[in-house]
Amino acid sequence: MTRVDFYELADIGKEARDRFACRLALRARDAGVDAVVLAEDQTAAKDLDDLMWQYPRERFLPHGVGSEASPDSRVHIAASELSDIGGDGQLLINLKDECADGWQSFARVAEIIVGDTREASREKYRYYRTQVTELHHHRLDDWET
Repeated sequence: MTRVDFYELADIGKEARDRFACRLALRARDAGVDAVVLAEDQTAAKDLDDLMWQYPRERFLPHGVGSEASPDSRVHIAASELSDIGGDGQLLINLKDECADGWQSFARVAEIIVGDTREASREKYRYYRTQVTELHHHRLDDWET
């Protein structure tokens, strides 16, 4: 059964969402968990790639992008489709407005809620609730970037 975690941030912008996605990916990597960050499109994937080269401060988050990523990478960025990376992970961090095709092949799915994604997140929650999943909601009023 896939566990789905919704992380609701007090911040409302895409930048906060992307930084939190990097934080989740870093935690996964440090725990030895393979993670896939699913971006909305190529531009968003490029933005995440740039951010991971600077995150966390004074370091970078080792990762791969698309199908050209090394299979040894623990963190992969996929641009718009999971098929972009050619494999599965244990954690899917979904940054798209809709549920990802193939989400069921992951042990965990992370959905990040910020201001302008609230309505889409409600729709995703309704969908996941109709599936055989374990749903959790985390309200994060204050977290360190």
